[in-house]
Amino acid sequence: MAALWKEGLATFRRVVPVVPAHKKRFAELDLAIAETCYYHFQSTANQLEFCILREKIGDRAARARMRRIAEEEIELARRQFPIARDQSVIAYEASNHYFYTPLDLVEKVLNCSHVIRELDRQA
Repeated sequence: MAALWKEGLATFRRVVPVVPAHKKRFAELDLAIAETCYYHFQSTANQLEFCILREKIGDRAARARMRRIAEEEIELARRQFPIARDQSVIAYEASNHYFYTPLDLVEKVLNCSHVIRELDRQA
């Protein structure tokens, strides 16, 4: 799902610059929402794969893949950060509050960095 969504994002990014000025703000928000969805879908897939790989943590190839996943999660969090900072409506749901706060994303980077260090220690 994430891969197909990513393909659609490429098209979306190409058309936003040609949206009429009076609709630009809405198009940019829609793009931010679409990007957030992609980051969420990809992160979900990454977390699932990471959990499956934990069963093989003694295997060097599994640890290497886990490291790459943690690196990708850092990149996803860094890409989501400006969206969460600039678009307060992203991922807000009244009963659960905010899901993507900028500081939560900073914490995610720190946690993933810790995971990478631990995986490197086991290498």
